Amino acid sequence: MTESHRAESRWGLKTNAFWGVWANVMMGCGRFLAFIILAKFFSSAGLGQFMLAWAIVLPLAAVINMEVRMVLVTDARGELTAGECLGVRFLSNAVLWGILMSTCYLARGYWNNFNGTLLLGVGGIKMVESWAEIYLGVLQKRERMNEVAVSQTLKTLLLLVWTGFVALRNLPLIFVPVGWIMVLLAVTWAYDRVRAGRCGDINLRFDYASAVKISRRAFWLGLFLMMVHLNESTARYFIDHWWGEVGVAYYGMMMIFVTGAVMAQTGLNQSVLGRLAVYYHNGEIGRFGELLGKVGAISLLGLGVLFLLVWFGGEQLLHLVSREEYVYGVYGPLSGPQPWGLPVFVVVMLGGVMVVLGMVAGDAIVACHRFKSRMIAVALGLAVNAWLCREYVAEYGLVGAAWSLIAASTVVFVICGLVLISAILSTLRINKI
Repeated sequence: MTESHRAESRWGLKTNAFWGVWANVMMGCGRFLAFIILAKFFSSAGLGQFMLAWAIVLPLAAVINMEVRMVLVTDARGELTAGECLGVRFLSNAVLWGILMSTCYLARGYWNNFNGTLLLGVGGIKMVESWAEIYLGVLQKRERMNEVAVSQTLKTLLLLVWTGFVALRNLPLIFVPVGWIMVLLAVTWAYDRVRAGRCGDINLRFDYASAVKISRRAFWLGLFLMMVHLNESTARYFIDHWWGEVGVAYYGMMMIFVTGAVMAQTGLNQSVLGRLAVYYHNGEIGRFGELLGKVGAISLLGLGVLFLLVWFGGEQLLHLVSREEYVYGVYGPLSGPQPWGLPVFVVVMLGGVMVVLGMVAGDAIVACHRFKSRMIAVALGLAVNAWLCREYVAEYGLVGAAWSLIAASTVVFVICGLVLISAILSTLRINKI
């Protein structure tokens, strides 16, 4: 962080970590509660179609839109401007929209109009969120995470109000993404843009040389994020193929608990990533390990509470957040055989624990600048996930998908953990010399 950034930042590490986690928790809770409302008031087939649209759009948007926000935030020398990043984002969104339109056209023989409309609706949501990311990146770079948290809180509350309105008025499901787009646009324009504008020039710019520079830096990060989303979405593709959209809804209802944990972990990791990198590259391995240990302890504590909640009260939890058919779908025949008597919901949460542990180890090696190693780890995890889903989802249903998640996330965690140990030992040897 530059001296000017330090002067602009009014918060310390702990405070920014709190606001970073708060922002992601609000997003996670908002999406979680929104899908609970949808599960309560809409058919499982409709919800499955909505979840499948997300599973298609998220990986595609990640690789096309790239991780421009991360490039902006980590641009310590001030070589790039927010306006140039916005220009790249608008161009990439035009490409994304063209691909989604082409997909709907090519799949018209397999999908009905409702599937295509939902896909475009979710695509519109991701496009608006991607514009907001640039403004939020400006605030994050200045360590104004409290303003990022306010933005996410406003969006979450308004999204929930709109979703509840659609459900209570018994409107078609397509009104949900349409309303989300309008809410996100309103907050992005009225709050995010204004707050970011106070930090400097954010006027839209199109510059070829800057666009090439940004794209070169952001593409590989976007490719990595695409693989992360594919790892989460792969099971839904196979479940949809073998068990239909209803199966996607049942699996997705369990996975939203994992997604909430992942979003909270993302906020925590982002808040300490810069400090971890400073400690490692300054050779302060003791402080690096201490901070990483605190992150791991907080993560395990939260995951432990969630896991025990699912272990002892999974059926009651599903009764609370969804309808009877979801409980039957998760604990009934569709879930498949239950090895060692473990309900599929518990197995999914085991997968969630391994996913979060892999995130902690993965972000730690990113702080050590072991970027290629993390890419390899995630790519291998994705390959394992896809292969196991292909082999076992048809026969074992949701259980097959859950165990595939555990295997894939364990591969990622083990590889990242070994790379982290190697990086620490290497630094310790250099310090001795």
